[in-house]
Amino acid sequence: MIISFVAAMTKNRVIGVNNALPWNKLKTDMRRFQKITTGHPVIYGSSTFLASPQNGRALPNRTNIVLTRDTDKAYEGCIMAHSLAEAIRTAEKHEGNDEIFIIGGSHIFEQALPLANRIYLTEVDTELQGDAYFPELDQIRWKAEDEGAFDADEDNQYAGKFVRYTRTGEYPIVEPYNARTEEFKKYLNEIIDEGKCPFCPGGATHRNQEMIYQNDHWWVINTLQPLANTLHHFMIVPFRHIVTMDELTAAEWEGFSKMLTWANGQFKANGLAYYWRQGEPMVTGASVSHLHVQAIAPAGLVQVNFGPYPKEK
Repeated sequence: MIISFVAAMTKNRVIGVNNALPWNKLKTDMRRFQKITTGHPVIYGSSTFLASPQNGRALPNRTNIVLTRDTDKAYEGCIMAHSLAEAIRTAEKHEGNDEIFIIGGSHIFEQALPLANRIYLTEVDTELQGDAYFPELDQIRWKAEDEGAFDADEDNQYAGKFVRYTRTGEYPIVEPYNARTEEFKKYLNEIIDEGKCPFCPGGATHRNQEMIYQNDHWWVINTLQPLANTLHHFMIVPFRHIVTMDELTAAEWEGFSKMLTWANGQFKANGLAYYWRQGEPMVTGASVSHLHVQAIAPAGLVQVNFGPYPKEK
């Protein structure tokens, strides 16, 4: 299943103003939107639903899933969902689920961006005032491909072009957005300036932290920021720079097994919990885009965050 976005934005990334589109008409864009999404589930927030050109009516020939926190709210011809996860699970059960489309608004785009595989974006050739914006797309994660353009005419208030963004499968070496503290965020930004993965040999973690175990393929350190209510919290990292478990070789799996034998004998805990962080760090909450395993021996209730840590108020 592919999760795609469809949106139109101005040069200053505006997608809406006062719960409405910021332009009067872009008929060429609307025709493209209809062609792309027809026959597939569409997910959108209630404000976007009410502000759509359908004037609060379900889009025809599509499964309409509307996100809202209001459990009493219902719209004719729509399926109501109360979380993004519920909306996606619902879309998976309906016709055309090979590709599901998220169509707004800005908060849902921001929340769902780590899950998106493809973005169909209309870039409108103007700058306008607005209060809803499309999230920034970095060049490491996303590859842009032009798919045509249109002029300002009787059908289109402004000129624009169609761009399709596809995930590259690449990630920045570290993700400062996932830092739990400002001090750690500063440290991650320094690593970006250095340009070297901290988990690779010669990187910052290798230089600054003592290994408590290593074999031919893996090394282990105590974490600098252990989770609350843990007796032990350590991290297991492959020497080789890889991002997903699929890349592990048979020899590396054998080395991981040896590490587990060491850990069970070393910590003698009643239980050890292992969780892998692979792939998109904005999904896993990882601060480093290098496959690693967090291992904890709980001393009480332990909460693990996936995705960015909640920001302190």
